[in-house]
Amino acid sequence: MKFAGLGLVVALALLLSAGPASIRAEAEETALFPFVESLSVTVDGVVGGTEYPAAGVFVDVRTGMVIRAAQDGIDMAVALTSPGTGWLSVGFGRPGVVMDGDNILMGFVSGGTTVLTDQFGLGLEHAVDESLGGRDNVLAAAGTESGAGTTIEFRFPLDTGDPYDYRLQPGRTYGLMFAYAATADDLVTMHTSASLALVTIEPDPSRIPTRIASLALEAVGTPVEGGAISLNVLLTGDDGLPYAPAQIGFYVNSSVGLGLLDFVDVDPNGTASLNYTFLTSGPVPFVARFDGDLDYLPANATLTVVAELAPRESPFLALDFAARFLVFTVLASVVIVYLFAIGQVGLVWRLGRRAADGKGPRGGVSGARDDVADRKEGQH
Repeated sequence: MKFAGLGLVVALALLLSAGPASIRAEAEETALFPFVESLSVTVDGVVGGTEYPAAGVFVDVRTGMVIRAAQDGIDMAVALTSPGTGWLSVGFGRPGVVMDGDNILMGFVSGGTTVLTDQFGLGLEHAVDESLGGRDNVLAAAGTESGAGTTIEFRFPLDTGDPYDYRLQPGRTYGLMFAYAATADDLVTMHTSASLALVTIEPDPSRIPTRIASLALEAVGTPVEGGAISLNVLLTGDDGLPYAPAQIGFYVNSSVGLGLLDFVDVDPNGTASLNYTFLTSGPVPFVARFDGDLDYLPANATLTVVAELAPRESPFLALDFAARFLVFTVLASVVIVYLFAIGQVGLVWRLGRRAADGKGPRGGVSGARDDVADRKEGQH
């Protein structure tokens, strides 16, 4: 399988190198895709004065790109403009996540022909949906190009049902990614500029959810410093049955507020799971949140898990084999020397006792003479 858009891969890799602070700063900017009763947009690559609601116009300061949008709860109409004459792209996915799992619309205008591809993010790579077994879900596309820049208009479903597109639900906020090349009419040249932001899909204001969902949160595993647990959620509707499709946000409730861990899609069984690793011991308050949809009100579940202190190894046991052997050798040598010294002291003591009792050997010349005299007396 060949991946398209090497330029965008490099673009987003460089965007990551800018550091988390710059990404967060960009992500604080939020675009709005306003709800309209009827999409009256003409997809021709030319933006009319009142074709898009004023609330749906967003200028990305970092790239200079402009996105205009409207949606009717089923499809969205988008006009994407860049200051260059090369390729341009927009991506939709999880907030703060660069490309991975994103639905990416990437194209260019060349010689009066508009090319727009429906792609899917795979880590820092991306591929055309059809090459992965998905579908090209672009409903309509057209573009124009001039010295002032490039505009591509397209119409695309909010929820295609394609596993290689990102489902957009009214009332929710998603990650929004911009990138473009100044002059290259292809899908491989490195970007000129790239950026991250957020986008909120406005719900139908006349449709107010009234149903109440239930959310249950549990932790599976042994909570210990350095260990991991699985946070499991079960989402059920007011009929008691698992509710899907939906999305659950997992958070840690810290002293400075909620910190997002990740968004996880609910499976057909109404469950969503996230693994969490404890960096320290102590209590950690978790929050799981269902933001609601056109039918159901939002629901939360909380759970505090206390992580135990990890057992510490004895410093001696932590030594490697060589160090242990060295310590053992030194200790054994000390014991041997000690035993030898005790043996020598005992030997000296025994010799001293024998000498005191007259049983020990007598040394020197006089001692030898005495021995000879003793032997002669014994002969008489």
